Amino acid sequence: MMELAPMVLAADDATAGVRDLLATISLAGGLFFMFVGAVGVVRLPDAYQRIHAASKCTTLGLAGMLIAAILHVWTLDIAGKAIMAIVFTFVASPIGSHLLAKAAHHCKIEQWPGTLSDELAQDKADPNCSVSDDEIGVPEGPQRLVAQDSGPVHVGAA
Repeated sequence: MMELAPMVLAADDATAGVRDLLATISLAGGLFFMFVGAVGVVRLPDAYQRIHAASKCTTLGLAGMLIAAILHVWTLDIAGKAIMAIVFTFVASPIGSHLLAKAAHHCKIEQWPGTLSDELAQDKADPNCSVSDDEIGVPEGPQRLVAQDSGPVHVGAA
C-alpha cells in the first residue's frame, strides 16, 4: 500500500536555521505568557482578575506555542490545523471568560476592595440602560428541579 507523505511547505536548508530560531523565540514567548497566566491565577486577589489572567495569558501563550509548532514542523497540514486552533482560541477564550465573569458578578462574588469601578453594576443601576442578567432562565416555584437524596447507592452484587 502506498503511503502519502505530508505536504512540506517550500523550504531549503538555508531557511531551516532561521525557522528554528524563530520557533524557539515564539515558543519562549508562549511559555512566558503561560507562566505569567499561571502566576496570575495563583497570586491575584479576586475571581475577576484571575479570570482575566487565565484568559488573556493562555490565549497569547497558546498562540505562541502553535506558531512555534508551525515553524518547526513546516508542513501544510500542521500549519492549517494550528492556524484554525489559533483562530478558534482567539474567538472562544474571550467569550468564555466574559461569561465566567458575568456569572461571577451575577452570583455576587466579592470584588477586591482596590477595584476602581464596577461598570456592570453601574449599567444595571442606570434606568436608561437595558442591561439585565437577573433573569437567566432558572425556573422558580414548583417546577424548579431540586436534587434529592435517594439514599445510599449499592454497587456490586447484592
